[in-house]
Amino acid sequence: MPEFLFIALDKHRQEVAERFAADTLVQADVALRELGHSRIRFYTDDIGAVSQALFESPVKLPALKAIAYTTQPMPGPLRSIWTMSKQLGPTLIVIPMLTVYLVVSGHWLWACVPGSLLAFFMVMPLWITRATRLFTRLNRAKVWQRWDQVLAIAVKLGGIKRGERPSVPAPWVAQMRAEALAGLGRMDEALVMFRGLEDHPKVPRWYSLTMLAAVHSIARNRDRALELMRQAAALKPDSAMIAIDLASLVAEWLQDGPQAGEILEKVVRLPMHELCRPHISQLRGLIAMADGQWPQAVEHLRRAIEEFAIWRSNTLVEGSIFRATVLLCIAEGRNGKRPEARKLLGKVRKFLRALDDRELTQRCMDAAGP
Repeated sequence: MPEFLFIALDKHRQEVAERFAADTLVQADVALRELGHSRIRFYTDDIGAVSQALFESPVKLPALKAIAYTTQPMPGPLRSIWTMSKQLGPTLIVIPMLTVYLVVSGHWLWACVPGSLLAFFMVMPLWITRATRLFTRLNRAKVWQRWDQVLAIAVKLGGIKRGERPSVPAPWVAQMRAEALAGLGRMDEALVMFRGLEDHPKVPRWYSLTMLAAVHSIARNRDRALELMRQAAALKPDSAMIAIDLASLVAEWLQDGPQAGEILEKVVRLPMHELCRPHISQLRGLIAMADGQWPQAVEHLRRAIEEFAIWRSNTLVEGSIFRATVLLCIAEGRNGKRPEARKLLGKVRKFLRALDDRELTQRCMDAAGP
């Protein structure tokens, strides 16, 4: 049964950070409220629960540490070595001293033993965090649409053995490779690759539909992506994230503010992952843009950027911040504040080149003016 991470006030008004097992996020929310919990903030949703089932990690961090892990930067090589050094403490001092003593005493062969131990302790963090570092590189490549790099890193992740942390499941690798192939214009290969996720017994139909919609969105097959998202939302009506994604596509691609607003009204009544909240602010901005309400759009998009900043250490959120800034550039220009739009355009010009979306780039250029 899935476990949902949350922080809440218990019936004694004490803050608790725990996991709660339930079939769905909605069931978890109802059960926790019946137990007297309030101000519940979830850090896992149904989409995350499917990912957890796929990864089958043998390591379960304490709830508070697991939540902090989602909002803190992933450790790089030097940070990993430094963390290991602090954990070893005095041992890290004794081993080099013993090695030097044995060398000076002429016991070269014996000196190899503590020397090898020291080398092992220094290299081990790099081995343990290899997958984590590859994840970071892959997500950054996705943000900047470097699909050749995404494909190469996904292949490397697929080669990581189960003994390494975290081991990477084949369905997840299939999804990343499918997205990369779609970005490279090799859609037929992408659809064949995607079957590795679609046919997996632990992947529900609604989840595979959202992932397939992402593949078609990357390939700019908008009609097909929108159709797939509608199917996913129909199968999983209690998922706030799926509903937000669908409403965002309706507002941005179809310019249908009223329809997107109807979906939003349902979303705000659902329990959700905390990361959904900046997406809701961005959705409000998109709806305001579709309705031509430019001052309101500026207000909502500025709030979205501020809320996304809390999650800045998540590499993929970097792309969300750039995306919201692009939309804010358009809204500011249409609101009559072209100098502000030009400043924002300067911040996202490199990102727009990476997106290679001529329509979006032209809208920004028009908003910023000459």
